[in-house]
Amino acid sequence: MKKKQCSTCKQVKPVTEFTKHTKEPDGLYYQCVSCKRAYQKTDKQKTVRKIYRETSSVYREYMERQSKDPKALMGRYLISRRFCLKNPIATRARDAVKYAVKTGSLANPIKCKCIKCEKPARYYHHTSGYSKINYLTVVPVCVKCHIAIHAKLTSSAPQRQEQCL
Repeated sequence: MKKKQCSTCKQVKPVTEFTKHTKEPDGLYYQCVSCKRAYQKTDKQKTVRKIYRETSSVYREYMERQSKDPKALMGRYLISRRFCLKNPIATRARDAVKYAVKTGSLANPIKCKCIKCEKPARYYHHTSGYSKINYLTVVPVCVKCHIAIHAKLTSSAPQRQEQCL
């Protein structure tokens, strides 16, 4: 029967006392089951105490402020989900840009400068609309400029999809 030494209690135990762990060279976790459980139990207690200590009054104050704001009650997920359902073409274009950034075809916008004010950029803006051929026709913009661009577009709604800058 194969045996392994636990890194915590330093006892040599049979391999059946260790859980599987694919990242380890021998395929077994470095702690035996009993040491792992003891560590998880103490670690969980520390985490729970820390969370409670940090959030007891601060969290309640934050939730009180949020409950007064109707948009905060809806939550970002619902707002984002509604946008995706109403604007599937824009969502596909945004996803294409995210994928291009992830794969390295486009630079991360945070590493670029805004084309209008030269401040650090935060987003990419689709300059030629959201059609499939223009998915990656984007420019880096900062938050302030991005809001200004979309405010200008909202005032001229019929031209919104056609010309974005």
